[in-house]
Amino acid sequence: MKDLCGTVLPGFAHCDAVARQLAPLTARSASAGPPYTPNDIQSAYELADKAATDGGDQTVAIVDAYDNPNAESDLAVYRSTYGLPACTTANGCFTKVNQTGGSTMPAPDSGWAGEIALDVDMVSAVCPHCKILLVETNSASMLDLFAGVTMASTLGATQISNSWGGSEFSYEQILDPTLALSVPITVSSGDDGYGVEYPAASAHVTAVGGTSLHPASNARGWSENAWDGAGSGCSKYIPKPAWQEDGGCATRTVADVSAVADPYTGVAVYNTYGGGGPWWQAGGTSAAAPIVAASYALIGDSATGPSFPYSNASDYNDVTSGTNGNCSTAYFCESFVGFDGPTGIGTPNLAGTGDGSTGVTDISGSNPPPPTPTQPVTPVNPPTAQPLRSSVLVSRSVARAARNGKLVVKITCGDGPACRGVLSLQTKIRGGGLRTLGKGKYSVGSGKTASVTIRLS
Repeated sequence: MKDLCGTVLPGFAHCDAVARQLAPLTARSASAGPPYTPNDIQSAYELADKAATDGGDQTVAIVDAYDNPNAESDLAVYRSTYGLPACTTANGCFTKVNQTGGSTMPAPDSGWAGEIALDVDMVSAVCPHCKILLVETNSASMLDLFAGVTMASTLGATQISNSWGGSEFSYEQILDPTLALSVPITVSSGDDGYGVEYPAASAHVTAVGGTSLHPASNARGWSENAWDGAGSGCSKYIPKPAWQEDGGCATRTVADVSAVADPYTGVAVYNTYGGGGPWWQAGGTSAAAPIVAASYALIGDSATGPSFPYSNASDYNDVTSGTNGNCSTAYFCESFVGFDGPTGIGTPNLAGTGDGSTGVTDISGSNPPPPTPTQPVTPVNPPTAQPLRSSVLVSRSVARAARNGKLVVKITCGDGPACRGVLSLQTKIRGGGLRTLGKGKYSVGSGKTASVTIRLS
């Protein structure tokens, strides 16, 4: 798997997309397993009836940093592959502008190009008749991206999707009124597990968490659990909005709703810019945010903003299992019946037959925070489905740099729970910050040894 955008300093945003290259794909029937097609997504979220006819009067805006020069031509391939109507500049369906509304595009970037491809493909998959407005900003600074959001609203977007975010920072409350627009805004909750990103923490947006999506033999035909990479938790700075009812968090709780995000149960995306591909299996809450924004477009004008899910819980499927880490209050990082941090009220169900709920069923501290680095790490015996993102026991590691731009790390998992997580290679930069040079996922059984490959970026 490839993280399309790297770590950034406070005040800047990274995209929340993860992808891997695939062999060429062709259109196929629904429920055949990942990578998921438009038919699959529409089936999973009860969208097919509305997607067939609705959305022609809606414009979903995508706001991303930098340029994807191939965005329109790649979108044409994706839509024709899956039998979706053409969406082009010529027929008035597709529009691309910079953050001031002009036609001079910013510099291209291969990472953000993949994000852009994912976003426009997901809007197309959910709402084939919606118009798409792509706003590309000069940089990944919050100031530029917020300018892009404002421009999207000025140009008449009916929904705005933002698949980016960064660590919370003290002056986010100063920026936050910029997002108080009369347009529904969705924001991805992040891909690093338990923890809150901004602007997902804004009280003016719908924070979108993530799930793992699987075909199932139940009445719905699908099952979901919380994705272990989805961001969630309690904001450090943003006050509690009136429409949130959970009592365990005194400030803004993330997330509100969710959709498929696990890259291992990911969606099909077509992107030719920057090498690799052109077909990718992609995920991250970057996929979930445009899915929810486009579902709002199918609902229409009644989906007015972040309070909408809380007064329309039957439009969501409750997600009742899975976790994204360790936390002091269980529902911040675990999915239960009712509202929880990783998946919010649930995932879209446009048939209105969902079992979503705004109530919290478990506010206990049954999932304690991990010990500090100065304390001895005691093995934890969590439920089988719970990944040990913060309690990994690595007894030794030996690393060697390969000539082909990879770092191979040999790790041995100590006795106790299996070791799972993401290994990051970082270097200090001027000013005291850290730059991530590469990441590699690992899953090693108790007492076992394995090699983890970190691809250097």
